Amino acid sequence: MALATVAAALLAALGGTLWLAARRFSGPRGQRMQGSRDRSAMHGKTVLITGANSGLGRATAAELLRLGARVIMGCRDRSRAEEAAGQLLQELGQAGGQEPNASEGQLIVKELDLASLRSVRAFCQELLQEEPRLDVLINNAGVFQCPYMKTEDGFEMQFGVNHLGHFLLTNLLLGLLKSSAPSRIVVVSSKLYKYGDINFEDLNSEQSYNKSFCYSRSKLANILFTKELARRLEGSNVTVNVLHPGIVRTNLGRHIHIPLLARPLFNLVSWAFFKTPLEGAQTSIYLASSPEVEGVSGRYFGDCKEEELLPKAMDESVARKLWDISEVMIVVILVQKSPSPKSQSAYGPQERASKWNWVVAHLLMDNSVTPLEFALWAWPCVFGFTILGPRPCPQRALPGQLCLCAPLGVSACPPETLKGNKA
Repeated sequence: MALATVAAALLAALGGTLWLAARRFSGPRGQRMQGSRDRSAMHGKTVLITGANSGLGRATAAELLRLGARVIMGCRDRSRAEEAAGQLLQELGQAGGQEPNASEGQLIVKELDLASLRSVRAFCQELLQEEPRLDVLINNAGVFQCPYMKTEDGFEMQFGVNHLGHFLLTNLLLGLLKSSAPSRIVVVSSKLYKYGDINFEDLNSEQSYNKSFCYSRSKLANILFTKELARRLEGSNVTVNVLHPGIVRTNLGRHIHIPLLARPLFNLVSWAFFKTPLEGAQTSIYLASSPEVEGVSGRYFGDCKEEELLPKAMDESVARKLWDISEVMIVVILVQKSPSPKSQSAYGPQERASKWNWVVAHLLMDNSVTPLEFALWAWPCVFGFTILGPRPCPQRALPGQLCLCAPLGVSACPPETLKGNKA
């Protein structure tokens, strides 16, 4: 009897293993991998991928390199990113039977910490100075269910990195994307958005913190951001779409504790049911490169197909309010941390206060000028330096004048840009 029980248990275990293996290599998983792509589909195009040194980002970078793209890896840890870049080039060279430096695509590594607005600004300044065009921006990096912690600027980490960091990055690069049109923005969200809500009374989780809920909220924010950005970009020939990659085996879940005894079972289940990074990256690659989505914007995708969203992810009023509050949260930090050039000592307290009061009253309260537009356009001219640091602006606007100089990168405001109707 005992022998029969052991034999039955072994047979059950063997059957279960075979079933899991069949599940792993068959079924809808096979449909997730896109078929053969045009090897030159991305030739001559520049793609920026955040968090490209591991997981989904690395798999996305590898495939776009194979398609001939010039890939910029925006990563927090430069040494790890350079190591990953070397491995990618080596793999690409081996796959093509060539030396790594003979591959079609190009790979550039840049430091980008989305938990620091200072780092985002520095990254964008460098990119705008060095890159003549940007064809695709993939907002891929993310933090998943971490313990309560704050970014360098005091934002709750998941909301700060997953939403606000990418919000600022995208806005700072919009001008380059528009000048490179037709261009695309791809936002990586998650199915877990369904369990999140936007609590405008506690966006920074000061009152309470639940790591699962806060992750879901940040992913819902990604979708609402995409919807509002798509509306704002209508007619610009710049498209923006959002996706969920499914459940993928990556290091994103490093903050989740799994008991030691349960790890073998978890590893078996994840091997059977979770996607590989390459499988999870297919929708990102599809939205970045496929001609099938040319001109498509504001949509939500999964497994390379459009999917329906819950009503809370399509609420236009919430999307607009979140955009406005995100602008204010970022601008407040930028204003607080912008260094004052020595030349500003020539301005007395009363004149500086007059400038500030006029800006607040006639820019931030003007529906035609948003807070972020103020930070990018008006700040350089009213205060004589940009949010990226001190820059000369000899034609400073007087109180009651708005300098309509070009955003980010201009070194001076020409006289003809002054608009002089005083309040």
